[in-house]
Amino acid sequence: GAYEERENSSALASIVRVGNDERRRKEFSLSRESDVHIYVVGEGRSGEMFDYGWIEDANTSKTVWEMKYRKTEHAGGAEKNRLFEGTISLPAGRYIVFYETDGTHAYEDWNDSPPDDPDGWGITISLGKSGRR
Repeated sequence: GAYEERENSSALASIVRVGNDERRRKEFSLSRESDVHIYVVGEGRSGEMFDYGWIEDANTSKTVWEMKYRKTEHAGGAEKNRLFEGTISLPAGRYIVFYETDGTHAYEDWNDSPPDDPDGWGITISLGKSGRR
């Protein structure tokens, strides 16, 4: 169906179409320092995130990136639909991507207008367009 095509072949990890009260995780590894592109659609308001993603170093459990409200923009629909899209550089290693939702307003159970990309509700990590090898 439509989703298989969306499962971007360049994705290192994708957790999308996340419903309420979920906490999902996926792992990915980098064989060398790489630019990774992060795309996250979630829920937040008044400076706080309610449905959001983060990345941890699998060996140290240290958070290497987290979706912070002040770094997000409006994702269309209700103002609380938030989007982060950007690229960060990560060293070689193993990583765990997390996405967590609260009890309201998530994929297929919106309590307000959905975002422009409802199927993207969650986090997708892919290799960035980097010339570095």
